[in-house]
Amino acid sequence: MNTTSDADTKLDDRGVIFVIGEVGLSSPVNIGYASSARTAEKRLQELSWANHRPLELLEVIPYDHARWVEYQLQVALAPWRIQHLQLTEWFHLCSLTTSDWQTFVSDALAGRVAGAAELPGRSGDHEHQLLHVQGRPRQLRAMCSCGWSSQEGSATGACVKFDRHVAAQSDTPFGRRSA
Repeated sequence: MNTTSDADTKLDDRGVIFVIGEVGLSSPVNIGYASSARTAEKRLQELSWANHRPLELLEVIPYDHARWVEYQLQVALAPWRIQHLQLTEWFHLCSLTTSDWQTFVSDALAGRVAGAAELPGRSGDHEHQLLHVQGRPRQLRAMCSCGWSSQEGSATGACVKFDRHVAAQSDTPFGRRSA
């Protein structure tokens, strides 16, 4: 008997962040989201078809909000993204790390990688922190530490809505107002 409701399934964005690179080389890596380690293996096979060099799965890291983690990594690592329309998940990171990918990903998510872009959803307001963005693609909601959540939309849209929420909560001559 399946006890998971449709609403729970819709918001279940657990999965893995994977790192794929060329075997034995300090070359660009592919960082992306997959719903499971098995799906990451399938992604490796798909990418291998289009690459003349052998590829390997360098790391698979599980996360409860893996879609949000992937979005944050894509934003933070943008300075190292390969500038090609079809290669949006490939990054030149060999000068930063080549072996301990789990630590590198943790450092990138904590804002500890020198030269990385600012992570989305960071607010100077301690009452309002973007906890995560959850849901399926184009059905994502921003979740604030105060309990507020946004309407569904893209990850970028959810971040914009969070920024508006924080701005609406700022001090005014009449005290604090709610979103």
